[in-house]
Amino acid sequence: MNMLQTYYLIGNMLSSDSISNQRECVIKSLKSPTISWQLFIATASNHLVLQTIYRKVLEQQLTKYLPSEVLGHLKYIYDINFQRNTKILEQVNSINLLLNSHGIVPLYLKGVGNIIDDLYNNIGERIMHDIDLLVPDEQWEASADILIKDGYQPRQRYELNNRTKTMHFPILTKPGTKASVEIHRLPDRYKFSSILEVDEVWQDKKPAKNMLNCYVMSDRHKIIHNFIHSQLHHEGHLYAKVFLRSLYDLLLLSKRENLETVFESMNKYRKEVACYLQIMNKGFKIKDTTGFNLKYKVSGYLIRHEINLSTWIISRSTYLFLKIFRAYIKIPLLALTSRELRISLIKRLSDKSWYRQHLNSYKRF
Repeated sequence: MNMLQTYYLIGNMLSSDSISNQRECVIKSLKSPTISWQLFIATASNHLVLQTIYRKVLEQQLTKYLPSEVLGHLKYIYDINFQRNTKILEQVNSINLLLNSHGIVPLYLKGVGNIIDDLYNNIGERIMHDIDLLVPDEQWEASADILIKDGYQPRQRYELNNRTKTMHFPILTKPGTKASVEIHRLPDRYKFSSILEVDEVWQDKKPAKNMLNCYVMSDRHKIIHNFIHSQLHHEGHLYAKVFLRSLYDLLLLSKRENLETVFESMNKYRKEVACYLQIMNKGFKIKDTTGFNLKYKVSGYLIRHEINLSTWIISRSTYLFLKIFRAYIKIPLLALTSRELRISLIKRLSDKSWYRQHLNSYKRF
């Protein structure tokens, strides 16, 4: 069983309680003599769903089909994540009480927002890297000051001149806490405001189910944010790369809100949406009912996505080529005709810390 087949097996396991007859297909694959358990663990880990898979194995009574050492590793990762998430939620509660005491009621985004809104069956099911919270624009700097006085420190200096299009305050960290904190004034990058408008997010907000005096985004806005974050912000569409964690979140959200209704007005990104949904449909064996079945536009993306999953060398080489082309050819050329981009580029090149961050992006690669 190669990497692509393993990817689809993991996708089928994630949707085993959502799609009829999926469990039987999963059992057949798990019993296959060609399955590589090392590749299974590596793929699930790369897609940030090891802990989720453990929950599915328990819920779908699949434990007897996994080797004991694999099951033990899944449990070990799940237990660590559960304990970490417990500490993070305590940290969130502490932050929330602190902001509330100053008359600020935040709205939590992404992983934290999903957990305190009961999107998952268990708090250990989702990995959380940081705490993303949105506050009203007029309370943005004040919120950061409150946390800084409480012991949090920004990783970078805040520059007031860039406020208008700044998405979040410089990342805040505090010794002894589990997660860094991002205080947002916009839910995502300024350039995506046309499809995720901050005033609409506040207008459609809803109270968190598992925490008092705070909000989460509406399910509609969560779906849009999920797409933006996966395919536009982190350029998943450009690189034909989709994490199963993002798709699993979208699958759960689709049980609350009709995807076709949510995405029908996004004509500017219709192709990107169609590609994203096609990957979800194939990964989870879902019949396409979204109305975004643009196969003549989607097929190339799907082929690139599967090639990336099938061949590690091609995947990395393609990623590196596109990254270099975009950074050193496309952006400088666009800057010749865009004053805004030109100013941004000059600012980056004038910032000594940017070179270190840029080099680190290649080290991570």
